[in-house]
Amino acid sequence: ISKPGLADRVRGAVTKGIERHKKAREAGRVPEKRAKEFGKGVVSGVKTAVKAIKDVKKVVSEEEERLRASGKFTEEQIEGYGAMFGQWKASDSLGELGETVAGMIIGDPDISKEWIAKWEARDRSTLQAPMETLLFRDDITDRVGEIDCPVLIIHGEEDQAIPMEAAEDLMERLSDCRGLVKVPGAAHAPNMTHPQIVNDAIASFLSEI
Repeated sequence: ISKPGLADRVRGAVTKGIERHKKAREAGRVPEKRAKEFGKGVVSGVKTAVKAIKDVKKVVSEEEERLRASGKFTEEQIEGYGAMFGQWKASDSLGELGETVAGMIIGDPDISKEWIAKWEARDRSTLQAPMETLLFRDDITDRVGEIDCPVLIIHGEEDQAIPMEAAEDLMERLSDCRGLVKVPGAAHAPNMTHPQIVNDAIASFLSEI
C-alpha cells in the first residue's frame, strides 16, 4: 500500500467511526453505546486499511510529530490514534505495535515487557471508553486558570506523547502551580520508571500545602 493509499484508507475507516459516534451522540445514546458505535465503524475498516504493522507505526509516528509540534490533537491525530487503537483490538498479537506503544508510554525495556504481557492477556475492548474519552474530550485550555488549588506537575523529559512545552504552558496557565518537576530519562509514566524522583517530589509538595 502506498503512503497516500494507506492514509486514505485509514482516514476512511476512522472517519466512519467518528460519523457513527456523532450520530449516536445526536441520538442521545449513552457513552457506552457511542463508544460501541465508534468501535464498529473503525474496526470494520482497519483490517483492510492496514496490511502491515510497520505501516501503522509510520502513521502513528507522523501523528506524534504533529502532536509534539502543536501540543493539541488535530483531526489527523485523532484519525492516527483511532487507527492505532483499531489495530490494537484487531491483532491477535500486539507484536511491534505493542513495543511501539510501550516505548512511547514507558520507555524502560524491562518494565515494557511486563506491561506488554498484561496488555496481551487482557480484554482489549475495555480500552474503548478510555480511548474515546482521550480523543473526544473537551478542550478546557482557556479555563485552566480557574483551578485555584495547589498543583504540582511532574513530566518526563523523554515523553513522546506530550511535549515538555505543553507542561510548561500548563504551568503558566495555572493560578497556583507549585512547580514543574522534569524527570530526566523518563517517558510518559515517570511514576513507574523513576518512582524515587516522583515520590520525593510528591512528598515535598504535600508537606508544603
